[in-house]
Amino acid sequence: MEAGIFHADDWGLSPSINQGILELARKGLLRSASCMATAEYVEDGLQELLSFSDVGLYLHFNLTYGLALSAPDLSLPTHKRLMLQSLLGRINPEFVHEELTAQLGRLEQLGIPLKGLNGHHHVHLLPGIADVVIAQLGRSSYSELMLMLDVHHWPSYLQSRWFLKHQPNLALVKIKPCHYLRPRHLSSRDEMLRKISAAGGSPLLVHPALTDDFEASGVTDSLRAYRVFELKSILGHLRA
Repeated sequence: MEAGIFHADDWGLSPSINQGILELARKGLLRSASCMATAEYVEDGLQELLSFSDVGLYLHFNLTYGLALSAPDLSLPTHKRLMLQSLLGRINPEFVHEELTAQLGRLEQLGIPLKGLNGHHHVHLLPGIADVVIAQLGRSSYSELMLMLDVHHWPSYLQSRWFLKHQPNLALVKIKPCHYLRPRHLSSRDEMLRKISAAGGSPLLVHPALTDDFEASGVTDSLRAYRVFELKSILGHLRA
């Protein structure tokens, strides 16, 4: 069985997020993490993260926050706007390919050994984007594609099920299911242990931060204080 319980998203978004992820790794609770190649703080604490050789690392493919890497003057669209473009068939696959290549190249340049990919706001599952992602992973040594297969996060669960039903090239990738830690699972140690057991060995997706440093870091983030609460609850319930 793989070591660790949690998969942490958003490495690089702020120094405190990085420190929260590292705290899970130091406690032996982190199975994997995804790194935002477009984020300002992706190098902050990176050498310590890389020292945890049993922690798998993924690209957190970003098409909805900040600036593109392939076109530094281009602001990426909001999540809602990108979803609308996808539904209307207005995704430019050439741009997706260029941006994916740039983000993968950035992490490679930093010496980050990748196992695969997931998406910020699960953009890797959207029509017009998924085909590009799968084709890229199919040509690489990092073929794992993370999917949310937990009904407790029902929008992403339905999106993942639709993807699995309609994507013809799944043989090119290795599907890695993950589950989701909801606020009620943080209410007690027993609730958390039940959720861990229900995940059946799949990692639980979390968004930890040590402190709320988002205003100081210039980061727009809807989770903010919840990230701190989540990490504090996890460490409190699962302390050695």
